[in-house]
Amino acid sequence: MKSKRFISCMLLVVCMLCLFGCDNDVSDPSAAILGKWELKERAYPGGALQPFEPSEHIEFLSDGKVSTYSYESKEYQSGVASYWFEGISNFLIIGILNYSDGTVQGSVYSYEFVSKNVLKLELKQLLGIHTDIMRPEIYIYKRKK
Repeated sequence: MKSKRFISCMLLVVCMLCLFGCDNDVSDPSAAILGKWELKERAYPGGALQPFEPSEHIEFLSDGKVSTYSYESKEYQSGVASYWFEGISNFLIIGILNYSDGTVQGSVYSYEFVSKNVLKLELKQLLGIHTDIMRPEIYIYKRKK
């Protein structure tokens, strides 16, 4: 009888640890991305992640807009870009949609919430942007408190 109670208690503890200890369980990316983020690391094609000293932070707003805050000028630049998720392919698109012809200028990323405070973006495609410019392909953002 004591061993059954012990096993039941252990199973309960394991279940609780799984439920409360999983920091990277993000079921709704459109809610998880909201807030301010700083770029902390980046990697160019074929290279390793390197630390990055941010000069701004970006903020994903609930209306689908992205704003940036410059640490140097201490000013927000709002409404420059929008973001949206492509659910079927698990892509995040950050860019500008031209409503007159439906074209998009921006970037397509695969995304991973490493935890609720760490976002990894991997560049998959540039849309309507000069592609001859070398850009980092992996970005690690950390949530700004």
